[in-house]
Amino acid sequence: LLTAMGGKQKAKTAAGGEGAAEWKQAFFRQPYLRDVLIDHAVIADTFETAIPWHRAADFYQEVRSTVLDALNEVCGGGAVLCRSTHAYPDGVALYFSFYGTGRHGDLIDQWWTLKRAAQEAVFQGGGTASHHHAMGRDHREWGQRELPEGAIAALRAIKASCDPGGIMNPGVCP
Repeated sequence: LLTAMGGKQKAKTAAGGEGAAEWKQAFFRQPYLRDVLIDHAVIADTFETAIPWHRAADFYQEVRSTVLDALNEVCGGGAVLCRSTHAYPDGVALYFSFYGTGRHGDLIDQWWTLKRAAQEAVFQGGGTASHHHAMGRDHREWGQRELPEGAIAALRAIKASCDPGGIMNPGVCP
């Protein structure tokens, strides 16, 4: 795992020493780990969300339970991890990761089944399809369901004005 994430690094950060530097390296490489692990039939992914404080505990349990159920069905087991990345007066951003063993020849379909279960749990639980990383292609379906039509129209108008040729991130804007 350390090799896939760039090996152990002994660099120190100004604020946190070796531990902070290693965490920072792992954090920035983690999204690319998905592509490395899938070669070994390990399905891994992350997703972020935000939820008001009064719903956070139930929401966490609901999302975790749904993803664990999907991992059991699709992979025969797996793990779901979660951490809080940002806290605000009105809510918290939760960053989930999931891992399971897949089957070569069916990995992409298995991944999409897990991704859909996770995002549907977020949507049904009242969370947002994204927090600060934007939605992109993987979360577009849920973003379109989450955003009001006026917001989607505004995004399309901005995109048309700033990128009339449609060359920047084609297919991403809802």
